[in-house]
Amino acid sequence: MNRLEESYKILIVEDLPTDAELNKREARKVLHNCNFIVVETEEDFLRELTEFKPDLILSDYSMPNFDGLSALKIALEHCPLTPVIIVTGSVNEDTAVECMKAGASNYVIKEQVKRLGPAILHALEEKQLNIERVEAQHALVESLERYRALFNLSPVGIQLSNENGFIDNVNDTLCRMLGYTPNELIGQHVAIFVSQENIHSINENIKLILDGAILKYETKSLRKDGRKLDVELSEASVILPDGTTGIMTIVVDISERKLVEKELIIAKEKAEESDRLKTSFLNNISHEVRTPLNGILGFSSLICDPTLSLEERIKFSEVISHSSEELTSIIDDIISISTIEANQEKVDESEIELNDFMDKLYRQIKENAALKSIDFNFYTSLKEPQSKILIDEAKLHQILSRLIDNALKHTTRGHVKFGYNLEKDNLVFYVNDTGCGIPKEYHEVIFKRFMKIESDPTIIHRGNGIGLSICKAYVELMGGTISVESTPNEGATFYFALPYRPVNQNHIEEPAQVKKENGSKTILIVEDEYSNYLLLQMYLMPDDYIILFAENGKEAVDTVINNPNIDLILMDIKMPLMDGLTATALIKKIRPDLPVIAQTAFSIEGDYDKIMAAGCDEYISKPILKDRLMCIIKKYL
Repeated sequence: MNRLEESYKILIVEDLPTDAELNKREARKVLHNCNFIVVETEEDFLRELTEFKPDLILSDYSMPNFDGLSALKIALEHCPLTPVIIVTGSVNEDTAVECMKAGASNYVIKEQVKRLGPAILHALEEKQLNIERVEAQHALVESLERYRALFNLSPVGIQLSNENGFIDNVNDTLCRMLGYTPNELIGQHVAIFVSQENIHSINENIKLILDGAILKYETKSLRKDGRKLDVELSEASVILPDGTTGIMTIVVDISERKLVEKELIIAKEKAEESDRLKTSFLNNISHEVRTPLNGILGFSSLICDPTLSLEERIKFSEVISHSSEELTSIIDDIISISTIEANQEKVDESEIELNDFMDKLYRQIKENAALKSIDFNFYTSLKEPQSKILIDEAKLHQILSRLIDNALKHTTRGHVKFGYNLEKDNLVFYVNDTGCGIPKEYHEVIFKRFMKIESDPTIIHRGNGIGLSICKAYVELMGGTISVESTPNEGATFYFALPYRPVNQNHIEEPAQVKKENGSKTILIVEDEYSNYLLLQMYLMPDDYIILFAENGKEAVDTVINNPNIDLILMDIKMPLMDGLTATALIKKIRPDLPVIAQTAFSIEGDYDKIMAAGCDEYISKPILKDRLMCIIKKYL
């Protein structure tokens, strides 16, 4: 009879009628004659297993009072030959692996419910095969002749061995599986295809089986050609044809299943790593965007104050300009990584004079380098006309400027230099510094998206963790390679090679404490960004507060110890030497009643609980607006 014309009984475990109807619809597409019963409780499920006797079970993975794994366990116990397909609404590799390991015939995502029909046909075919295997095993016991026929026709490998572990017989399937002929195996000890790491367990398993145990386990078998094969073994004692007691081993090749499981696990790990990196990126980008935005919004509102002097307006304008440049750079990075991810970046080559290009880049950056009091220089190796080349000038500028900016950021003494050399058919550019260096274990991962290495916890370096990944993407897009050589505390050198195609922020002074000797309330501002401190100072000055300043958590704790008259603290969270949460906890031990208002650029879910748990009395997010800040301060003063 054609499968479509047979009548099948399908038991659906589902708490949503709409989903149950979808299951019925897909089943009818491949099986015209179907009887359905829908249950949603364990009690009803157990009853229908006995009364309805289903040919197939379709179970939802997650329900209020019952779940797919429980249904699967019960079905395997009461009707092990009845296939169970898990129908889940979650795209989760963990769920898939867990279901398949627990014995499910298949799993189908509800968003891809069209896969249910083929899965049903496959499950019924597998059921038929399982029934045939069980019947074959019974036939082996009932009839020696039937046993001999089925022995060689079995779709699984079968081996008979005596009580000492020597092979008495093998079927053709096992021989094909392991690459031997029957004559090469019969008379040999079973150790011939047991991998070395499992040799020690042979005698122990033989003793257990002869004592009546039935063993089922996964292991690796050794093929004749030396390759290892993932197999599932089922072993039990039997009476051999000569009347003696021996051991029957049924061998199933599970290599393909193991490969799928491994791929699922790898995919899961990659997804988890991607989620972790993206979360880290969101934390970084939240801080990096809010910090310059705070300066822009705050000083933009202050600069219109008619009482400001010309000098103050110029100073505020410089802060706004600097913050705007920082924010623009961050937005450019985000746009760049987005276009790279979307494969929208193209190489736009033009003719340039490379030495002029290097000189212009040097002049653009040298003022910033001079502020750090380090040697800064560049080197070239080609002369005209060899230095006239075809290259994507914009991308070359981005790569070099990012690498130089990183070098300046991490170098406090010594030098930063950049240049190029012609090596065979490649221009090899380099950026060398005498900065903090990069540990060897990070030499590869620093080029991955969202990776940001904080090697020194006492120093916080601004950055969003995508600059080097952009450099790597641009270099590879232009047909080159990029690498780094570095030793911690000795500096780093970044190299990138590209095909040779010839053509025939002002230094900010340390803010002084602003103190008014008139008995006003005293507020301590703890902030490592000068522009943010200056903004808060301008917010507070009209209300006649005495203002103290600390640029990190450690300095804040010392200031509280030395100034018992402090009435309130505005505490930044992310700072070098000691962060705001650690400082708050220490301050609360010294002065439990001293109000601490956390002000932070972070806005990730869960930050509020951490801030309040550290002892802060209030929480205000950057960019900080004056009205909101003054309202909170007046609440405590």
